[in-house]
Amino acid sequence: MSKKWMRCSLILFCILFCFLLCRYNINEQMGINYPTNIQRQNNESINDVNRGNLVGNIANDGYVLYKDNWIYYYDVNKNSLYKVKGVEINSTKITADAGFNINITDSWIIYVSERNKKIYRVRFDGTQKEKINDDKSNYVNVLGNWIYYVNVSDSNRIYKMKLDGSQRTKLNNMESARINVVSEWIYYCKIESETTEEFGDNFYSPYGEIYKIKVDGTKVTKISSKKASFLNVVHNWIYYSDVKDSLNLYKMRIDGTEVTKMIDANCYYVNVSDDNMYFSDMSSGLFKVDLNGKNKTSIGVKGRYMNINVAGEWLFFKLETGDEEGFYKVKKDSTELTKITSTNLEQTNRIVITKEQVLSYIAEKYVGREGLMIKYLQEKNRYGISWDNPGGGSGGYWEVDIATGDVFSALGKLIGNVYDK
Repeated sequence: MSKKWMRCSLILFCILFCFLLCRYNINEQMGINYPTNIQRQNNESINDVNRGNLVGNIANDGYVLYKDNWIYYYDVNKNSLYKVKGVEINSTKITADAGFNINITDSWIIYVSERNKKIYRVRFDGTQKEKINDDKSNYVNVLGNWIYYVNVSDSNRIYKMKLDGSQRTKLNNMESARINVVSEWIYYCKIESETTEEFGDNFYSPYGEIYKIKVDGTKVTKISSKKASFLNVVHNWIYYSDVKDSLNLYKMRIDGTEVTKMIDANCYYVNVSDDNMYFSDMSSGLFKVDLNGKNKTSIGVKGRYMNINVAGEWLFFKLETGDEEGFYKVKKDSTELTKITSTNLEQTNRIVITKEQVLSYIAEKYVGREGLMIKYLQEKNRYGISWDNPGGGSGGYWEVDIATGDVFSALGKLIGNVYDK
């Protein structure tokens, strides 16, 4: 009896071991790691636990994310990435020359540089910053050990690469936008040609018919012919604004069935998070509704709300009120509206690069300059830099774009960047 019990126990142990081994191999192939505390949308399967940011945030340029009671955000005016913990007031600067599409892994912060639109990664303390691709990138989704993005440099095709930039792989051959990576699928809009030709820089561009593709680049599938913008894939539903129906908010199943109108109003910058949807009508304000489109609530003050991001109990967004544009946050219950940064809309030039950075660039990269002079050129929003030639002659002249750091020769040729030493 004892030997029979031991044989049964051994068989059960072998079965359990094989099950765990198979599960590990599958997860390894998919690039899935489990330990993470990113604010989780309760629609996501266990395969999506290690997500770099919420799909609704990435749909709104991903300026903010929340992890382990820390809020990470990009300050547009200062062109820098910051973090602030819980209810603390003072934030900590992580790095300058930062940007949007912020994602976080267990070890890295990954983002797209506002300056050159390339993907970078940096440690949480601001060290070991490095560029990991040379593609102009957008809609960056990090899931597991992979980065998925739209390669603007390759006519908006979808690519993926490892967290260190290796194994860069092209996944499709159509112009794509607003990608949502959920489990083993990438949902996206096929960009309509009229997006740029007819509608130009309207706030809802780009848009298009809804498709999906496997994360390995197989099984391209058209889901719907609806012209969709502000795509959010949540709770096995696709939420979107219908461009051909005055941007009314709809939802459909992820297989394209059960198309349902949720809100009969213009819905911009849609962000679906937990059990609510947040959107702007670009005129009267910011609103919250439940996932059935009911219980509509106004949040904040009257104005034009853009790029709505969710971080814990806070909403972050750009807000235009009168002649001022600012980056704000407000509690989800509409309390504690707080201005983070602001800009007078008449002062369209943002000074990001300082004189000290320009001088440091010249001192480190070029030597032997004499009679150096630096002057702010207001009409160009650039620094003009001139110097004498030590050997005689006419000397030299450069200009530095204050917003981007690009360095131009006297003939207007791009010759470098202040950040690229």
